[in-house]
Amino acid sequence: MKIVLILLFFTSAFFGFSQTGKLTLSISDYNNFDDRDYDDTTYYTLHVFNEATSLNKTVMVEWQSGETSIDSLLPGDYQLQWSNTEPDSTLVYQCRFTIQKDQATVLSIDLYADGKYCDIDPETNDLIVTERMENQFELGYFNNQWTENNPAVTSSVSIASSFSYWYSFSKHVGVIVGAGVGITHSSFAKDTAFFDAPQFDKRYEYYNYLYLSPEAKIRFTLKNQQQDHFPVKGLMIDLGARYNFPFAFKHVGRFAGNTKIVDSGLHQFTDFRTFVSIGRTPVLVFAEYRLLDFILGNYPELPKYMVGIKIALDYRI
Repeated sequence: MKIVLILLFFTSAFFGFSQTGKLTLSISDYNNFDDRDYDDTTYYTLHVFNEATSLNKTVMVEWQSGETSIDSLLPGDYQLQWSNTEPDSTLVYQCRFTIQKDQATVLSIDLYADGKYCDIDPETNDLIVTERMENQFELGYFNNQWTENNPAVTSSVSIASSFSYWYSFSKHVGVIVGAGVGITHSSFAKDTAFFDAPQFDKRYEYYNYLYLSPEAKIRFTLKNQQQDHFPVKGLMIDLGARYNFPFAFKHVGRFAGNTKIVDSGLHQFTDFRTFVSIGRTPVLVFAEYRLLDFILGNYPELPKYMVGIKIALDYRI
């Protein structure tokens, strides 16, 4: 009988101990660490308690260790309080956590609050946002027959995308600088031929133009563009200029019998443009004008104008 009682005692003790969990704390306090020498040791008081079980544990922790553990905690919900030991026992951190059976609860505590000062609008008490980023997608088109009679290059279609930085120096005026990439396809009239290939029957002739486009513009908004709203609301107008740097410019002719002729080296580095855009986010319509001639020799120029739509999406930095 005594043996049975002894076995029951050790069994209950074994299962009793196995019903506990463990708390492990990893502490970071970079602010205090930077303010003292590396060899200087700071002590904190760690207080853990559970109201349901009346458990109350207090331990002293050295700063240099950076990690501490408390074993044999019964499963349940706990509260942790972390305070200075000297001179005033100021509470610097507290939280709640849960201990589960046969598991370690690992808490990472950062005692350094990284804050910054932000300006607010005295009228609305909202944050003043002066910096944003903007992604823009552009689709343009122009038909030379709108401005010329019997043009050699009849029309152009362009697709472009850009990424820009937007700084608002007042509620209604900001400046935007950025860069993008685009491609333009320009079609020739059917009754023209700028290839010296009379033996072939021309089917189609065109320019393909791939470019990088840094740009700068001033943005005017009807509503406050410094408000913490995304996207910026209301009517907006952009006045700007950009330079299209040619990566590749090809003059292509397609002829009967699957014959293709490609010519290059026809362009200059003079594709400067001005533009205006107007609309409400995220959709704007635009018109742009090429300031200088771009094509060398007797080849026809690209259309000087382009009109289309832009999709602009901004977000806060």
